[in-house]
Amino acid sequence: MGNCWAFDDVRAKHEKMHMQLTRAENDDEIDDYTHSSPFTHPKLSLSSAPPPIKLMTLDDVRATQSLIQRSSLVRRTPVLKNAHIQLDLDLPCSLHLKLETLQKTGSYEIRGAVSQFATHLTPAIVAKQTVVGVAERNYILAFALVSFSNGYRTHCLMMDESAVETVNAVQRLGVEVTRVPNEHMLTVAHELEKDLSLFVMYPFEDLALISGYATVGLEVIDEIQEVDIVVVSCGAGAFLAGVAAAVKLLKPEVEVYGVEPENGVVFLRVGLEVIDEIQEVDIVVVSCGAGAFLAGVAAAVKLLKPEVEVYGVEPENGVHVMSTSHCDKIN
Repeated sequence: MGNCWAFDDVRAKHEKMHMQLTRAENDDEIDDYTHSSPFTHPKLSLSSAPPPIKLMTLDDVRATQSLIQRSSLVRRTPVLKNAHIQLDLDLPCSLHLKLETLQKTGSYEIRGAVSQFATHLTPAIVAKQTVVGVAERNYILAFALVSFSNGYRTHCLMMDESAVETVNAVQRLGVEVTRVPNEHMLTVAHELEKDLSLFVMYPFEDLALISGYATVGLEVIDEIQEVDIVVVSCGAGAFLAGVAAAVKLLKPEVEVYGVEPENGVVFLRVGLEVIDEIQEVDIVVVSCGAGAFLAGVAAAVKLLKPEVEVYGVEPENGVHVMSTSHCDKIN
């Protein structure tokens, strides 16, 4: 199924692009999009006219909800009501938590991936084109699971710094992995899509993806009738966009806030306390999680004692492993 997409093709393509970028930088003649961060879509440039905007409707979200309800990969996760009581939090409000961590891949991304595959992929596309996922961790795990469940042969581009366990998990699901330097990942994906006619799925700027995430908003409003404020993680933007759209379409008066960790400050203190309490420490092992905890602890440890080795670990089949062969070292 699909064309053969060899690692050598990707590496050769990247090396050629790297030489072109280096030459352009030396000549001070480089396109806007090549300066983009790993989270900037390479198809967009400051000089190009913006594409026409298609607004998502409530009917779109309900259609996607019906679609993913038929999938065995997506669960309607429960809402932990009055969580402030169970967590012993002194809050001036009632706190309810939507437990998307109970999805099969541990995150909401499975909703978006199921919607993308069902919306975009036809037998003709699968037969003629190689499907490629471009992302990290949660999305790429969802991409791999949906691909495996459908029996598709797919590939993914991942950053050079991707966690070893994430790469292994994706490969166990039959998805081939190619790593590229972080700063060029999306640029490489765009070039491969254009020159090799690959069908690339991105974890952003895709209404099928966003409407999949929007189903979380539908379920929240359905289960919590009297809601005043919805707080959503920003991430790459698609999840926030989807949940906010669904909530505002159903209840325009509800306030929606996007939140992110503030430089891992809270987690930074954990690293400071470790070094303060354990003077002679050689190695610190930290759970990867979504990255903020690992980043905060690693920053504190390295600032205080640069010689200490820090390893980020992830679960292997639900069991945390602490051998260096299953860890990513933080330099």
